[in-house]
Amino acid sequence: RATLLSDGEAIEASSLPFEISHYDKLQFDKGPAASEPAAPAFVPVMPARPAEESFETARPVGDGTLKSASIDAEYDMILKALKKVNFNKSKAAKLLNIDRKTLYNKMKQYQELNNQ
Repeated sequence: RATLLSDGEAIEASSLPFEISHYDKLQFDKGPAASEPAAPAFVPVMPARPAEESFETARPVGDGTLKSASIDAEYDMILKALKKVNFNKSKAAKLLNIDRKTLYNKMKQYQELNNQ
């Protein structure tokens, strides 16, 4: 979720949900804490990925919206599955647990988005 919602190459603390970024400020039913120092929030930083130059270079153009981010993430999953099975679409569809026709439709959708 944070990967989809982050604006840049790295996941910033502001991209995380309130419960995670402000964990030390939340009140729980456990009673008063025993003077323990708050542990620093761990924010994993994901390295930048090299540009994928496959799937016949039909890359959906993201406009910064949540919908385009989810489309881009879905595209990346399909591309990884296709590479894993040497671009066998039937095997990729099984790996993704979707129908083969659905995979074809999604690939067609990405190509149409790229051509706009």
